[in-house]
Amino acid sequence: MRDLLARLAVEDPVKGRFHVSPCERGRVWCDASSLALGVAVEIGGQTVEDAAWLQKKDDSGHINIAELDAVVKGVNLALRWGLKSVEIMTDSMMVLRWLRTVLDDENRVRVTGMSEMLVRRRLSVL
Repeated sequence: MRDLLARLAVEDPVKGRFHVSPCERGRVWCDASSLALGVAVEIGGQTVEDAAWLQKKDDSGHINIAELDAVVKGVNLALRWGLKSVEIMTDSMMVLRWLRTVLDDENRVRVTGMSEMLVRRRLSVL
């Protein structure tokens, strides 16, 4: 432990205390796979927090649901940082379409199948 503390005193990548300037705008990077969900919150061009959640081994949900879950978790992290305006970065075109439809107050989101209620409920949170 002493060795670790000694190295940290010399090689600390943060260079001391980590301070994030107050800001109301930020960016949330979201992604998902069959293995995990991942989120990173960026404020002022710097990543201030990242997180990952492993998927259950027997989770048979559709990847679009996992991508949407990552967005919801990312928005929750952004809210904890006090962000009022968030740019969401996702590689899922379906989630992007769902978000645009909800945020632009356009026609109802088109979802069919077993996941319909899950998608609608998650989108209503945003």
